[in-house]
Amino acid sequence: NYQNNEFHDSVSLAFNPMLLKLVKKHINVPVTSNPPGFFCYPKRKRSNSPIKSLLHVGSLGNHHPKRRELIQSLLNRGQIPLFHTTTKTPEEAADLYSKYSLVLNIPLNNDLNHRFFEILFSGAPQIIFGEKDLLGALQHLGNLPGIYWTNSLEELESLVSFLLNNHKQINYPNNNIPTLSIKDFLLKSLSHK
Repeated sequence: NYQNNEFHDSVSLAFNPMLLKLVKKHINVPVTSNPPGFFCYPKRKRSNSPIKSLLHVGSLGNHHPKRRELIQSLLNRGQIPLFHTTTKTPEEAADLYSKYSLVLNIPLNNDLNHRFFEILFSGAPQIIFGEKDLLGALQHLGNLPGIYWTNSLEELESLVSFLLNNHKQINYPNNNIPTLSIKDFLLKSLSHK
């Protein structure tokens, strides 16, 4: 109904590419989906001797029951080494990510979140607890080196145990990730009408 009240000649989804088909179905203007692009994610060089543990950075407060339940279950079961913390800045998070063997990403709203890109740019491999469908039309991002997927507690523990015990099997993100200036990003986005 919003489109009937406000004129739009196009729509761009920035955070939830899995909604692309649904949004296109319900509105009659071109719709595109791009990963978050107006942010500068801090790049880091990976530690040559990372801490052999799974790291999770994020709040476990009242608004994050799924995340809190998963982290608490992992800690209670004690099957894998896990360190949980919070940070105040993306730079602080990137510093931590680059020091650990693996980073856990738990998307809250089944969407492509900033943490995906923060971890990627830090050079750390990440395990995403969720379905690849959350990438929507951006499925190619799920095949980047250093991206692992799981959607059960047992599968997560098994994957972490395997990777930590076979560290040479870990694929690391490429630190030569292409980036665009805001101007180039806007021009590229507008050219996909």
